[in-house]
This record gives sequence, C-alpha cells and structure tokens, in this order.
Amino acid sequence: MENRAVFATVDARIAVLTFDDKDAKVNTWNDVIAEGFMDGIEYLRELIRDGAIDGVIIRSGKERNFHAGADLKSATASESRLEMLKRYEFFHAVMTKIASLKVPTLAAINGHALGGGMELALACDYRIARTSEKTQVGLPEVSIGRFPCYGGTQRLPRLIGLKAVELIMESPKLTAQQAFELGIVDRCISEEQDLLAEAKAFLKGIMAGAVNVRRKQWDFSNIKAELKPYIDKYIGKETTLPAQELLINVFEEGLPASLYDGLEIEKKYRVKLADMQAQ
Repeated sequence: MENRAVFATVDARIAVLTFDDKDAKVNTWNDVIAEGFMDGIEYLRELIRDGAIDGVIIRSGKERNFHAGADLKSATASESRLEMLKRYEFFHAVMTKIASLKVPTLAAINGHALGGGMELALACDYRIARTSEKTQVGLPEVSIGRFPCYGGTQRLPRLIGLKAVELIMESPKLTAQQAFELGIVDRCISEEQDLLAEAKAFLKGIMAGAVNVRRKQWDFSNIKAELKPYIDKYIGKETTLPAQELLINVFEEGLPASLYDGLEIEKKYRVKLADMQAQ
C-alpha cells in the first residue's frame, strides 16, 4: 500500500506505516497526510483480518520530525461551524481506528510529537522515543488559546492520571526522558541507536510476552473533588484563558464517562470555545 505521503511495508509479521509529506519540512495534519492515514489504516485492517501481521509500528519518514500536529494554514482558515464539526469527527475517527486495531501498535517518535502529533502517538498502544534534543512531546494548544481536540484531553489523563491536567493547562514541551518518567513514553533510546530497529525489537518483545508494560488503572469517580486543586490554581486568575475554563468541564464530564463519550464531550466544548472566540 502506498500513496504520496503514507505507505506501508511488512517484515517478519510487523507492518510499518510510514508517513512523510515530501513537499513540506515537517509532517502536519494536512489533507494529503490525513487521507493517506485513512487509506493506510484500512490496509492494516485488511492485513489483520487476513492474519498476515501481529503488530504495527507507526513512524515518520523524516529524520528530525515525527508529527507537528495541525496544519496551521488550514486550521486558521475561515470555516463554518459544520466544517469544524466535520474536521473534529474526521480526526476522532482516525485516532479511534488506530486505537481499535486488533494487534499491538507502537509509535516510534523522533523529533517533535506535538499537538495532533502527540494525539496520534497517544492513539497507539505503546510509544518509543529517541532522546535527541529535537525530540519534544506535548500538547501545546492552550498556549495559543485552544485545547487538544483529537482525543488528547481524554487519552492522556487515562494514561498518566490527573498529572495530565497540568500538562494540558500549561502546555510544556517535554523531552523524551521527561515523557518517559511521566509514563507517556514506554521506552527511550539514544540518538545514536536505530529507531526503527529498536522499535521492532521492542514490539517483538511485547508480542512475545517478554516485555510487560505496566499501566495504572485510574479511577475518576471522585473527579470533582480531585479537580479542586487545579481549579484553584488555574481558574479565576487574571491570566485564566477561556480554553482553561472550558477544559475543567471537559475533564469533569469526560473522564468519568467511557472514552467514546469523553471524546464527544471534548468535541462539544472545543466547538463551544470556537463559538466564544468568534463573538
């Protein structure tokens, strides 16, 4: 399977889905990457149905960039409310299709994995990252007056707990080592190591049961009380942003619900933020 920006190869029952917009310096969620991903995921689903693969690696074809997130040129273009909803629906569908693949999936991160790029990595079961100075991991949307809208508000807290609230509210860009220490990344390798080779070895270990990545199960049933320190820290200040105020609702309503319902709540409040900013 191959298109202009996304192609897949299979070796030793592992599929490697590579994305690379050769007409751009960095990968973003522009039309060619987005459409290529949908085709690529369908191809992977066919391979899984045929019993041809046991695992998937998702990687960038660029040496110093994994995925920089939204295509800001298109994201800042004028669009109707319906067009906005369709865009969020589309990218939620992309992430959900990745997350629902019935084999282990591993994001191999080199360079920036920011915003929608990090949300892509979060949709995978596991993450491996190269500890290069170019590797930055994070959800920086609040710093530009937005908040994550491709699943990040729901998947990151379910992965690392309410520490995710601080990461989303403050928009830091983490090194690979920092992301590893927080549990966002499951393995780090040095800059000198071959990322794809190490990713294949790591995924093979997971598939064989030789590698066990432990995940804590988070209980959000008492979310209102647990969010109070974050409300005190971020809400009602001179520096408080509308995105931060709405994010409290996203966490409070979304995290105790199912992931599917949480994603719908994320989308609802992201559109509400856009409505507020358009007034």
